[in-house]
Amino acid sequence: SNASFYGGRIVTAASVLSRESELSVDPLVFIDTADAQLYDQGDESRWNQGEAQLVSAYITQHLEDIQDADNGVIAPYNAQVDCISAALSAHRPGIEVSTVDGFQGREKRCILVSLTRSNEDREVGFAADARRLNVAVTRAQERLVVVGDGACFRAHCRTMIEWLETGLFVDPQGLTSDLG
Repeated sequence: SNASFYGGRIVTAASVLSRESELSVDPLVFIDTADAQLYDQGDESRWNQGEAQLVSAYITQHLEDIQDADNGVIAPYNAQVDCISAALSAHRPGIEVSTVDGFQGREKRCILVSLTRSNEDREVGFAADARRLNVAVTRAQERLVVVGDGACFRAHCRTMIEWLETGLFVDPQGLTSDLG
C-alpha cells in the first residue's frame, strides 16, 4: 500500500518500530483459501461461510490473549459481516466486525480481513477496488491477517497478493482440523 499509493513516503514512527508485543512476532499473516473450495454465495450482498469459520478459528487459536477491543474484522460485504459476527458470537462477541467503510479512519492492534469472494470464474466484484483494499489492509497497528482466495484475487490485485505471500502463511486445513 505504501509503495502503490504513497510512493514509499510513509515511514513507521520509531515508537511503533520499537514496540514489542505478541502480535509483532508475525505482523503479516495470509490464510490462502485457493484450494479449499470455500466458495462465496449471495446475490446482492456476498458471504462466505468457510471464510467466516476460518476467521473465527484463527481468533480462537491465535489471539486468545488479545482483548476483544484490540481486534477487528473487516469484510467488504454486509452479509459477510453478519456471517462472521454469527461465527464469533458464542466465544468472542465483543470483537468488532464491520465493512471497509466502517473502519475507515480507525485502527486496531490486530485486524483480520475476509476477502469473501471465491469462485471458479475468479470474479471479485467491487472487492477489486484498490482504494478499498488499501483502507482494509492499513487498519492494523501490529498484525494484519488476510483470509481469502489468492488465486481468485491474483488477476485483479497481483501486487497485493504477492505482498501477502511475503508474510506468514497459515494453512486453512490446519485451522479447520483443530476445530474438531
